[in-house]
Amino acid sequence: MERNVFTKKEVGDFFNKNYVMLYFHLIKGKHTPFSKKSNISGYPTHIYYNPDGKEIKRTCGGMGVEGFIDYGKRMLNYKGKEEKKEEKAVKMISF
Repeated sequence: MERNVFTKKEVGDFFNKNYVMLYFHLIKGKHTPFSKKSNISGYPTHIYYNPDGKEIKRTCGGMGVEGFIDYGKRMLNYKGKEEKKEEKAVKMISF
């Protein structure tokens, strides 16, 4: 995804407009304090947080450009068990 998805203009346009993006390049088998705290068990992992910093959803595994944007669109209005507010999910972290 690092070369074939994150670098595409349409991905940048959508996610930069709708999310606060953080990207960490982690190496499988080498855990950092953040990867341990976040319980990262597979790569790539995408974690979506609500505006209060509470995790609302995560995915593990690669996606193509269209799939990644479509998933991001669904997360904008996601209201799972932990998400009861009408606010948008505005943060996403990718490993």
